[in-house]
Amino acid sequence: MRVISVVSGKGGVGKTTTVANLGCALAAFEGKRTIAVDANFTTPNLGYHLGVYSPHPTLPDVLAGKAPAGSAVHVHPGGLHVLPGSLPAPGVRLTPENLEGLLDQLQGYEYLLFDCPPGIEAGVEPLLRASDEILTVTNPDLPAVADAIVTLKCAERLGVPTRRIELNRARRERYALPRGEVERLCEAPVALVVPESREVPRSIALGRPAVLSSPHSPPALAFRRLAAEFTGSPFHPPLAGRLAWLLGVRRLRGAPLDPAGWQQKVEPLRRRVAETTRAARRDELERLLAALDTQFEKGFLPEKTYRELRRVNERKLRDLA
Repeated sequence: MRVISVVSGKGGVGKTTTVANLGCALAAFEGKRTIAVDANFTTPNLGYHLGVYSPHPTLPDVLAGKAPAGSAVHVHPGGLHVLPGSLPAPGVRLTPENLEGLLDQLQGYEYLLFDCPPGIEAGVEPLLRASDEILTVTNPDLPAVADAIVTLKCAERLGVPTRRIELNRARRERYALPRGEVERLCEAPVALVVPESREVPRSIALGRPAVLSSPHSPPALAFRRLAAEFTGSPFHPPLAGRLAWLLGVRRLRGAPLDPAGWQQKVEPLRRRVAETTRAARRDELERLLAALDTQFEKGFLPEKTYRELRRVNERKLRDLA
């Protein structure tokens, strides 16, 4: 199994878009058994890109031992398997030990793509160490490239062998950094240039990545070319399809958008976020009450202050029940 971590120095540069499109390109066009795993516990958005809006169980449930990995895997119509993420319960985090257990459960896939948290935080290092290579996503602006440099240096320090850069949302504007300048600053090759296109946000709304909803669009062709490079197969996009795109004939565009259905999709997610937030707040209040008891027993708090603080926080805890 080839493990590829898709990382970025900052959020919002297109990392999750890359995982969804590259994964579908590997599965649908290269015929590879591929799974995409949402390992971003801060902003777990991979499911939205693939039409999985309120999954259960999720990766945090698997890591906590509440469910086997197989029960949390969804199959996208494009053939990509996806293990979605969610906001974790208090105390659940990614460690080298539970990551090793997860990889053992996912044996049998040819490619595994990790959608990593942005930046270099505690949850990223175990993913990088477990990877065969990384793909660093950046935009053609100086702050994004500066953050990408930090990410690449961290991967180099950890000994991750292959470094590729994706220059996402590329555009022909004077203030946008060109490909050569990005390569010079990062000291690594740009393996993929994905042009800015309205087809990408449209594909997210459809829950069908651009490689499926608009397979002959420039972003889709870029992701398909990278997938072919990963597998070592030649890539020759059909000329007829490319001409049809250029002439305005948009084939395989998917189902029309359904604004009335968004509330139905979002409401379960809103409830799940509220429940997770409430559980975290209860845990925080229980720790605070225990700390108050300790401080009072040691004589650090006057009894009147202790009683008042405990009364106020007990009331808050009852309100969250």
